[in-house]
Amino acid sequence: MADIQKVITANALNQGAAIVGVQRADATINKLDAPRVSKLRDVDGTESIGVVESGYDTRFDDYGLRRKTLEMGDWNMDSTGTISVTHSLGNNQWQGTRSVELVIRNDDDTTYYDGDRAGENVFVSGVAATTVLLARKTGGSFDGTDFDATGYNRGWVTIWYE
Repeated sequence: MADIQKVITANALNQGAAIVGVQRADATINKLDAPRVSKLRDVDGTESIGVVESGYDTRFDDYGLRRKTLEMGDWNMDSTGTISVTHSLGNNQWQGTRSVELVIRNDDDTTYYDGDRAGENVFVSGVAATTVLLARKTGGSFDGTDFDATGYNRGWVTIWYE
């Protein structure tokens, strides 16, 4: 009797990858040069079915959470204490927010600061229906001339949501 294997859907796979088709027991998988495509080949070398990643805009982690990464845009942190970043999460997806992470870069683009390490100097003050609200502490390490340039993206906001 042949072994029965459970079919795994694209949503069940890490990072939203999708598998199309069935592989026979005597087939091997050979990767192509393209970074997101591979093909199945039978033992005799005959091509069978292609495998392509789905390219979702939002990805899933091992716990079923999706993520969305956004650019902060301009933020003169020296003169402006708060900004709002539009997240475009529709259909009340924003209510499934479980975590928000920040990465901030200085004016010279020579140092990137992890929001966790920035501590209480910069923080997420709220997530609303259309925006993520960010704030920096007055007199904190980001309230200075190393963070006052405009005309480029100050950093990134990553939202983890169900």
